[in-house]
Amino acid sequence: MVVYSLFINNKSGGLVFHENFVEIERLPSNEYLRLSSFFDSMYAIARRTSPTPHTTDPACSGIVQLDAEHFSLHCLRTQTGLKFYILTDPHSLGAQAYLQTAYELYTDYVLKNPFYELEMPIRCELFNGALRKLLS
Repeated sequence: MVVYSLFINNKSGGLVFHENFVEIERLPSNEYLRLSSFFDSMYAIARRTSPTPHTTDPACSGIVQLDAEHFSLHCLRTQTGLKFYILTDPHSLGAQAYLQTAYELYTDYVLKNPFYELEMPIRCELFNGALRKLLS
């Protein structure tokens, strides 16, 4: 599986983390904010229009996978409202397992960091390194 990028949005939809894992054209930071906001909006619209009830489990419904010709977008919404998005190649397998492991790394490296404040941008080199190691 080739993971192009990882985005993490906080529960209010703001981008708190972004990392490219392959050499792609670098966009201005405002474009990454716009992309993550767009992903979050698509998720919210899909969740609201879903025909299945989601009153008991806040992590169900919404977009789980969106396939396009040149990439796939995969999403994991946690119980706390964080959303992890990855862009992968269109024929990727194991994306949900990667997202779950990325969330576990987040809880281990970011939430246990005494200097990290919730809802703020994530700046943790150990977390970045663990994500890169996960892909190799």
